[in-house]
Amino acid sequence: MTHTSEASRGLASRARSYAFPVIAFVVWRVVQLAILLSFGGQSALKQTTGFLPISHPGFFLWDGAWYQRIMDVGYRPIAGSSQQPASFFPLLPWTTRAVRFVIRSELGAAILVTTVASFAAVVLVYEVLRRWKGESVARWAIVLLLAFPTSFFLWEFYTEALFIALTAGALLAMMRRAVWLAGILGGLATMARPTGILVLLVLAVMYLEQRRGINRDVLWLVLCACGIGVVMLVMKQQTGSALAFTRGSEAWGRHLTVPWTPVNTTLRAYLHGTGPRLGGWSGSTASALGSVRDVVATYVFLFLFLVSLWRPWPWSARILILTMTLAPMATGIVQSMSRYVLAAWPAFGVAADVPATVRSRVLGVVTLILIALSVAVLHDWSHGYFIA
Repeated sequence: MTHTSEASRGLASRARSYAFPVIAFVVWRVVQLAILLSFGGQSALKQTTGFLPISHPGFFLWDGAWYQRIMDVGYRPIAGSSQQPASFFPLLPWTTRAVRFVIRSELGAAILVTTVASFAAVVLVYEVLRRWKGESVARWAIVLLLAFPTSFFLWEFYTEALFIALTAGALLAMMRRAVWLAGILGGLATMARPTGILVLLVLAVMYLEQRRGINRDVLWLVLCACGIGVVMLVMKQQTGSALAFTRGSEAWGRHLTVPWTPVNTTLRAYLHGTGPRLGGWSGSTASALGSVRDVVATYVFLFLFLVSLWRPWPWSARILILTMTLAPMATGIVQSMSRYVLAAWPAFGVAADVPATVRSRVLGVVTLILIALSVAVLHDWSHGYFIA
């Protein structure tokens, strides 16, 4: 009887713990939807650049239109265009196509997939951070994540939510020593976006953090590399080149460079008054130089990585922050960095890991600032400005 009552109390405690991320997710979705509706939410009808969506332009916008194209016709090349769908990885459109086969609605399938992925991302990030730093830090990290100005990309038809859910799930599996599951989720992350291959490094570091030696189960992590193999096989079949995803980035102004060059170039341009023209409430621009928001987000996340070095954070968390911040910087442009840094989600935990005596006051002010910026970004998105 005693054992049963203790188990019941344990389940009740865990349910109360998970109530916070669930409630936070619901409030975030409802509030952002209300804000978008209040602004009209007609971004796609006012856009002047970008690859036009095939259908439901309000949801399949910008990169989402490319994923929609892959879902409908695969990687069939676009004749006469320098921009090709091979630059985008297939897991999101494949998953959505499978759901569409069941529910018979493209828009419904896309909304369902992104909603489930964003919910899983919030819950899994919360659980990983709770195990690392306790419930208080995990709660505040979720608040900061959802209040972040580009958090609405978690429910757009982009890979942000799916990628975060997979990386957080892989880390959680590794924490539970389920290396096989971590390898599978890492492989799926690699199929979601190119930077997913870096998850292999993060999982390998976490493996060494947990063990004094290397056992045979480490071979499960090879599955992370298998994900890129699947992508290459599909590219070979549909485009004729297994490395098609490595080409064509120049059409978006991307090229390999040392990570600090593009962000420093953009910063100097703004400081010298030669930056791109900004519009909307949040200073939005479609320029490859990126907006002020992109520059600030880049430096903030690099700063949070440095902070993590002075705080007792595991190296797996530090490496995830660093790689997911530096990797997009190495593509030569700063554009969209305020969205890409979402993949460095342990940084939100680092930001929340301030002394408990001042945590509520400091993070409360930070949250209010982020919410104000989020409203400005949602306004610009609703009025056709390029955000990320």
